[in-house]
Amino acid sequence: MHVERKTWGQVNGLNSELLIIKCENTGFEVHLTDIGASIVRVRMPDKTGDITDIHYGRANPQAIYDNEDNGYLGSVVGRVASLISFGQFELNGKKYKLTPNMLGIHTQHGGAKGFNTKLWNIDNVDENDNQVSVGFRYISVDGEEGFPGRLTTSVLYTITESMELSWEFRATSDKTTIVNLINHAYWNLDGFGHSINDLHLKIAASKYQHLKMGRLIVESIAHKLHIKRKHGYIAYDIRDCKENGLDFNEFKSLEEHLNDRGDLDHIF
Repeated sequence: MHVERKTWGQVNGLNSELLIIKCENTGFEVHLTDIGASIVRVRMPDKTGDITDIHYGRANPQAIYDNEDNGYLGSVVGRVASLISFGQFELNGKKYKLTPNMLGIHTQHGGAKGFNTKLWNIDNVDENDNQVSVGFRYISVDGEEGFPGRLTTSVLYTITESMELSWEFRATSDKTTIVNLINHAYWNLDGFGHSINDLHLKIAASKYQHLKMGRLIVESIAHKLHIKRKHGYIAYDIRDCKENGLDFNEFKSLEEHLNDRGDLDHIF
């Protein structure tokens, strides 16, 4: 296993670094960067030995920062991934107002300048013959995007000779707060010259969160038109996977699921 480090470009006048991790024996290759602690590229051999790109990432660090299509491709999303309706929440009897970045009133994926826009510190790069580990760290100040507490967040990526990529999040705060971290990666194990129809998905989950999107849109319009409606937070319903066609405890064809339901955009 080998790591190559180089300056990739600049974001807001600051240099961004690209780390290229390669396994010479297999051709497995992972590219990481400090902007958004993002996965940029993953290449691996298919069953015939041809090297294929299986992760959809950005072309340069400025594109990661700009996030013009709201795709958050390969980036760490935080402080809170997904949607906080009306940009507010209550914690221990206190209400917190957040920076809205969806429809002008809701907070999505951490706010206007979430963790995907931050230049993370590269804490460590450890390599040996069998694996490489890369650690990133970002400190979010108290009140950033409206969230309470000084939050220290780290993500450790591990790449192995067995062609495995994994990551682990850790976060600590000096105040009671909320946090929900993800990596917003986009995958196609067949390579991006193919559809995802031949892929199979397995998720160890019995419940999922369902957002009442229709109600969200109605309440958003009412809010913008200053219509007086009695509304609070848009709640997520907790639903049973088996009862709603979202049971992935055993491998299930994505083609079959998409033909039956038309989408897959849920929190399991």
